[in-house]
Amino acid sequence: AYEYDATSGVLRWPLAGAEVFGHGIARLDRLERWLALVHPEDRLLAHAAIAEPVADLVPGAAGPCFRLLDPSGRHRWIEARGRRLVQRSGPLSVGLLADVTARREAEQQLEMAARVLAALREAVAVTDCAGAIHWHNAAFTVLVGLPGARLAGRML
Repeated sequence: AYEYDATSGVLRWPLAGAEVFGHGIARLDRLERWLALVHPEDRLLAHAAIAEPVADLVPGAAGPCFRLLDPSGRHRWIEARGRRLVQRSGPLSVGLLADVTARREAEQQLEMAARVLAALREAVAVTDCAGAIHWHNAAFTVLVGLPGARLAGRML
């Protein structure tokens, strides 16, 4: 969890003495220090996600993700969810940051497996327990001689 005061540029972490993704809170007490650890390609996105969060995310949908350098030199994927509040003292952003590295790596593995299956010259079909087709590759449509759109939900 974090709180960002846009007027002062200070980031506050409510878990006093805890580490934030491997970094001490003192190291991440200002937004510019935080952004210095963000992958250069993701800095604009990270700045917006922390300083000007979009609260109207679809429930269950992923929030904006960016890469943060951890002390070991590895970039970890961080998902941001927050809300911007307007107070007398100025704008304040509050939110949660979550390490979603494992999820992102699993998604990349699934995407690669899907590309491999789609490109296979052998016919592949995925069915449910009852035998209804849920997915197939192009080679499968050639094998059965039906267009792909007509195969969805058909029984094997």
